[in-house]
Amino acid sequence: MPNSIWWSFSGLSLALSGCVPLTPGPTGTPLPKGQASSVGVILDSNVYFDGNPPPVEPASLQILLRQMVDADSEFFVQGGALFSVHTVLPYGGAGYRKYLHQKSDEHGSKWSIGSEFSGGLAYWIRAGLPISYRVGDLPIWLSTNPSVGFSWLGLLNVPVGLDVKAGDHWQLQAHAGTWWFSSNAYDLVHFYATLGVSYAPSRGEK
Repeated sequence: MPNSIWWSFSGLSLALSGCVPLTPGPTGTPLPKGQASSVGVILDSNVYFDGNPPPVEPASLQILLRQMVDADSEFFVQGGALFSVHTVLPYGGAGYRKYLHQKSDEHGSKWSIGSEFSGGLAYWIRAGLPISYRVGDLPIWLSTNPSVGFSWLGLLNVPVGLDVKAGDHWQLQAHAGTWWFSSNAYDLVHFYATLGVSYAPSRGEK
């Protein structure tokens, strides 16, 4: 991925940090082996029951860029907007992830565990624990990235879902999650669902 595009999007994302994404970071699954970056599109939607309205707009669309810093860490930026028929609320942010243990086919390990810190300039800062587990020899990973921090969506976020590798470069994601202890409705659990697709070029590919 050309550096000019990467840093231009990074700056734009931080400049738009006026709201909070429903999905506060990447999936818990590391980038595929041999690929140093990825670009993805994620659609988030609120899910609520018993007529209780969600604390934010009903859906959001975001672009997520991930870039490996070294073999065990990555940097990511995200930008998008919460939207409805009445309004559009942009957001942007960035984060850093350090893998404490990565899956290794050579040694038979299917687990990946890391630590993560992310935030936007004005409205959120979070610490997460990205975890993934490969299902047998299938190109399918169970993943989660529970996190705690400060945002008006909630203090605690717990997502779970599936990541499916489709070919050498594409990955599909389907997750559901909850926000807890929102400043708008402290005793209400806020549910959301996400669908995403990402593309990871091979090293050296532009």
